[in-house]
Amino acid sequence: LWIDKKAYNVVRMEGQAVPQLVTTKSENLFPRFTTIRKPIDGKNWFPIYTYADDTLPFRSGAQRIRLRIAYSNYKRFGAESVFRPEQ
Repeated sequence: LWIDKKAYNVVRMEGQAVPQLVTTKSENLFPRFTTIRKPIDGKNWFPIYTYADDTLPFRSGAQRIRLRIAYSNYKRFGAESVFRPEQ
């Protein structure tokens, strides 16, 4: 996790979405990824892209995975709600 020194916001994070799932019959492997965040409206920091370039060690052979996801066109959403606890 990388934090902005002035705004104390998350700038970058790296990791893996879920643990590798390997059984005797199947493999469900996931790449390590990096997500970069930037201030969108001058106040809030949102992801602008996520990328991965990893080699997954499947039993049948290593498989290189590359991906890039771009996030854009953020729009403010508003809604009203009322909470009425049941008695």
